[in-house]
Amino acid sequence: MTYIISVSISKNMTKNDVISKVSSFKSVNNHSTELIDTIIRVTPKMSVNLKEVGTEKNFHIDTITPTVQKIEIEDTTLTIWQWRVTPIKDGNKVLTITVNLYIGKVEKNLEIYDGKIYVHMNHKIWVLIGNFFVNYWQWLCSAAIFPFLIWIFKVYIQPKFKKKIE
Repeated sequence: MTYIISVSISKNMTKNDVISKVSSFKSVNNHSTELIDTIIRVTPKMSVNLKEVGTEKNFHIDTITPTVQKIEIEDTTLTIWQWRVTPIKDGNKVLTITVNLYIGKVEKNLEIYDGKIYVHMNHKIWVLIGNFFVNYWQWLCSAAIFPFLIWIFKVYIQPKFKKKIE
């Protein structure tokens, strides 16, 4: 199951306007979503990053939009960052969202927001089996498929070559 995580930032929109625009993509794949709102400082250039907490790989994260984007300061444009996230392992896991702004001509990068997304994942057995094949296909080839192909060659193909030679 893959989920879309979105972050929206606007300089001149009210909180209700942002929520109404965000609600248009609020439900993806018929899954309810949670909206978290906060007030942050906005500059003309900002970046938003989504990362896993810890060193263990629990998610496959694809970035849909650029990490660094320009924010329209003068109008009511909504700037959106999105990621496609697929949980890999079961259990309680954590993702973190950081928002950075760029200040001045030297573009000093300041982290202004660090939020956490808590995820509880409980896969069905067929999803776990599918993930096993995707993650360990090399092992499956060397331990099962290649020996099976060698056995077919020795039992069926090699005797036919010996008969032709004799």
